[in-house]
Amino acid sequence: MEITTDQKALLQLVDADIEASFVGGVTQAGAYLPALPLYDRIKPADRQTGRQGILSTFAGFLARLASFAPTAIPLPYLNGFSSYNQYIAGFGNPTPYAEPAYYKNAIGEVVLEGLIATPTCAAYVSFGNLPVGYRSAKTRIYTGIKDGSFIAIIVDSSGDIYCAVTCTSGQWISLDGIRFRPA
Repeated sequence: MEITTDQKALLQLVDADIEASFVGGVTQAGAYLPALPLYDRIKPADRQTGRQGILSTFAGFLARLASFAPTAIPLPYLNGFSSYNQYIAGFGNPTPYAEPAYYKNAIGEVVLEGLIATPTCAAYVSFGNLPVGYRSAKTRIYTGIKDGSFIAIIVDSSGDIYCAVTCTSGQWISLDGIRFRPA
C-alpha cells in the first residue's frame, strides 16, 4: 500500500496524538488528554504494537478513500435541454464546460455537476431524470444559478430535475453544488 506525502504528514500528526493519549499532554489539535492510568504498566513493545495497529488502520482508511474516484454518469437530457458549450460573458471562456452529470461520492451522496443549456420553455419543465438508486426520497429545492441569477432547482422523488422559472433558448443553468442522500 502506497500513501502520499500529505497522508504521511497526517499519519505523523495522528502518531503524535496517540503518544499524547498514552502519556498525557496536548494533541496537535490543541486538546489536552490526561495520561492513561495504566501507561506505566504497559510494556514499551506493547505500546508500539498498539500504535502501529492504529496507524495501519488509519493508513488503510486513507488509501481506500484516496482510491475512490467516482465516475460521472452523463445526465440524460429531456425537453430540448442540452450541454452548454457557449462563451459566458464575464466568466472567462473555459472550453469545454463541465458536462451535466451525476455520481455518488465517497460517502454515498448523489452529486450533480455541469452546465445545462436551455431551450425556450415554461417554468417547471424537467431537464433531466435520475435513475432509481440516484433519486431523492423527498422533493428537494436548491438555490441554483441561471445566466448569473439565482433560481430554484428542484429534484423530486421521481428523479425529475427542473427549474422554477421560464427559460429562453441559449441560457445556462449550473448544477454544481447540488448533493443529497439517495432514497
